[in-house]
Amino acid sequence: MGSTVDSKKLSFTISGSDSLAEARNSTDYDYLPASYKSDDRIAKVELISNGSKVVDSITPMEKDFTWSPEYTVTGGQQWFVVKVTQMDGERIYSSPIWSKEESVDVKVNSIDIDGGVIVGGNPATLKAAVANNGTEVVKNLKVDFYYDEVKTENFIGTNNISSILSKASATATATWESPIKGDHKLIAVVTSLDGLDLGDVQFSLPVKIKEPLGMKVLIDANHGNENTSADGGTYKDNLKAFTLMLQKEGYTVAENKTALTDEVLSTTEVLVLTHGRTALTADEKAAVAKFVKNGGSLLMAGKSNNSIDPTINNGLLSDIGSAIRMGNDGIFDDSKSGNFWSDPKVSPYAVRVHPGLVSNLITDRVSFVDYYSGTSLSGADNKALTDSDKVTILAKGNETTYQGNIKGEFTYDAVSDATGGSAIPLIASEEIGENGRVIVSGMNIFNDKQMDESYEPKGNDELIFNAINWLAHREARVAKIADVRKLADDTEVVVEGTVTTGAGVFFDAFNLQDETGGIMAYLEVPDGSLKPGDKVRVYGHMKRFDNNIELEFTSFAKDVIKLGSGDPVQPKLVATGEATSAANQGFLVKVKGKIVSKFEENSYVVNDGSGDVLVFTDGYIVNQSGPVPVLKVGDTLEAVGLSGSFAQGERIRVRDTKELIGTADTTAPEAPFINGVNDADEVINGTAESGAKVVAKIEGQEIGTATVNAEGKFTMTIAKQVAGVKIAVTATDEAGNVSAAAEITVSDVTAPAAPVVNGDVNDNDVLIKGTAEVGATIFAQVSNQEIGKATADAEGEFTMTIAKQVAGVKIVVTATDKAGNVSLAAEKTVQDEKVTSVSVSTDKPGTQVFKDPIQFTASSEGSRSPEYRFYILDKKGNLIFLQEYGVSNTLKWTAKNPGTYSIFVEAKDKYNFGLSSYYYEARTELTFDVEVGKGNVNK
Repeated sequence: MGSTVDSKKLSFTISGSDSLAEARNSTDYDYLPASYKSDDRIAKVELISNGSKVVDSITPMEKDFTWSPEYTVTGGQQWFVVKVTQMDGERIYSSPIWSKEESVDVKVNSIDIDGGVIVGGNPATLKAAVANNGTEVVKNLKVDFYYDEVKTENFIGTNNISSILSKASATATATWESPIKGDHKLIAVVTSLDGLDLGDVQFSLPVKIKEPLGMKVLIDANHGNENTSADGGTYKDNLKAFTLMLQKEGYTVAENKTALTDEVLSTTEVLVLTHGRTALTADEKAAVAKFVKNGGSLLMAGKSNNSIDPTINNGLLSDIGSAIRMGNDGIFDDSKSGNFWSDPKVSPYAVRVHPGLVSNLITDRVSFVDYYSGTSLSGADNKALTDSDKVTILAKGNETTYQGNIKGEFTYDAVSDATGGSAIPLIASEEIGENGRVIVSGMNIFNDKQMDESYEPKGNDELIFNAINWLAHREARVAKIADVRKLADDTEVVVEGTVTTGAGVFFDAFNLQDETGGIMAYLEVPDGSLKPGDKVRVYGHMKRFDNNIELEFTSFAKDVIKLGSGDPVQPKLVATGEATSAANQGFLVKVKGKIVSKFEENSYVVNDGSGDVLVFTDGYIVNQSGPVPVLKVGDTLEAVGLSGSFAQGERIRVRDTKELIGTADTTAPEAPFINGVNDADEVINGTAESGAKVVAKIEGQEIGTATVNAEGKFTMTIAKQVAGVKIAVTATDEAGNVSAAAEITVSDVTAPAAPVVNGDVNDNDVLIKGTAEVGATIFAQVSNQEIGKATADAEGEFTMTIAKQVAGVKIVVTATDKAGNVSLAAEKTVQDEKVTSVSVSTDKPGTQVFKDPIQFTASSEGSRSPEYRFYILDKKGNLIFLQEYGVSNTLKWTAKNPGTYSIFVEAKDKYNFGLSSYYYEARTELTFDVEVGKGNVNK
């Protein structure tokens, strides 16, 4: 319901919200596609008025809004509707409101095109429906028509309307004499011749003006031809529907009122000759014969011999070289099915014939043809006309049809009975020479009366349309399905094939295929009309729906022609990875493979090793043919269906669930493939059967588990393991089948600890000792040159022999384990080994006794191999005894005289020599007394 506002200035308060998110898992919304995602943010709110014009809008981008637009109405009454569009595409409209009613309120409601199509260069009749919505009668309106813009140079025409009653309408008409091809806009503008203020009253209509074919159909009217403007009878100018039909197709149609000459025919593709009051002259016959022999086409229509001679143009047909002749009789049918009059006895010449299919497709989509007061066709020399490689009889009489008033030519059946009449030819086509073409009809089946479908649809228009196209070499040609699948949407096509899904499987659609490809044909399929194996020819146009390539027809009865029946097509066996390739889409296919995942309740993803394919079963197919096998990942599915695309990708669409064969999986998966594992790893990576559970164990103890993803990969978390440990990994599929174990040994990638070298290394050392990782090889280097190596024993100890090194040199010691991992280096700087201090003592302390041997003992620190030199000096400083280096660390000496003495001890490392003979590294002095008796030693 709506309401009316008593104002011209409108203030709106508009609010809205949506708190409910639609979800497919809700039973209320289970009809939504799997790809649907709810997004209830409001993308746009529009205030819409007359002519669907948006007068204001906002873009809230929130789930609720409040809006207060204002609008001032000009001119007559206007309606307003609010349109709300959400981000997910959902829309809602408000109830309408109207501004107040006006006394003067004129609107243009529509612009209509006579015939529905405009062709460039062909006159088009335009009709504007003008309404008076006001409360008063309006008079003297002027309606001007324009294209694209309202300006003088774009003016089409004008028409006045004398008056329109309140709440009534009238039609203004104008003819666009020479429309311009392309996309344009038709505009109707209404003004008052009496000066009334109507406001801005305009209406526009976008139109696409077809490009003309550049082909001319010339209708001869120079010989008093029947149904032309020169016809002196009742049915003058009765080719309007025929002319309009051809103009809509893009033909240029003209009427000829001069003699037929080479020049007249030079711009013509098809010449139309209806029965004339006068015959063509000899020159005209010669011109027409030349025209046809040179590749032109002729459509000739006759009539019965009721008061005329239908053979008037047989001489022309002979000159052309045609095998067809007009008969000299009348055609009658007294049966109900063979006569279109309410009472056949009243008008037995109102014959209705039912053409069959012919090789040149001219009778395709033709139900029946009304053939009023016509004659038969004969062959040359009064012989019967028969089909040949050049002649095709397009229409014959019914079994109940007969000839009457026979005055010549061939007699086929002159008796009104139930047999024999189908031998009478009525319409025929013929090819003349290389390109010439002729169609002869014993009656003008294309005049306005015969083409009038006010009472019922019939086939006269389809037959003559096909005939003209054939004459113009534009006949329908059957294309290969693989080729039409490559064409753009809306391209008109004709295909032939074998039905793969009949009526009632996919609602208003069926599938067919030829040797090159398959396709779905869509619009309406009556129950029981088709079954698999039927051979059909289909007329339609290309269309894509939810990514699937389809052929859309207009009428099953007209556009789907059954050619015969045969054995059902066997499905094409294909690999899963190729099943929905461009080359296979549309075909009935069969696949067999392992289930890798479940897509929806009745649909599985299958893979035979060549790639995944979705086997999709609609819910209503389950209702029609039974449940889908219940299977698990890893089970095998054999499926038959139609390869194609849909909104979510590509699929095989099942036509019958009985063509789904499932087999439980009893085959163990292959052993997993494991990437290397080392003693530093805390994960195991690898590949295995998709969906399988992988388990890692060490000596039967589980250390980790993981699930293989859709790409066949897994990552498992584990604790670090010791190098050398063996890990066994198995895969278990969803059916419980367990693979053989894949075994991998943990590799060692951990470097040993740096070796520990015992003590210092001195320049006298030839051994290095220390500790390191058990079994490791110890290397010592100086300046990157190896000086020794050793192996750590079971206790981790090592002893390495080296050459003596110079003091100050750095020795780098590393450990390399059996895996080749090298430790950090331990460094030792070679020390200079020398005596750092020396001391001397006597075996008896204190004063020494004269003439008793005195033993001096030297000791030192800093060197493991010291040597000593002893000096004894008397009180005067005279050297009285010397013991050189290397003799001993002791000295035994007996004083010859009492007195005070000093002993000096010098020490050095035995391997150090210094630069002179006086070299020493440490020195000490001891002063002692020697007496005849006891005494004290003074230091």
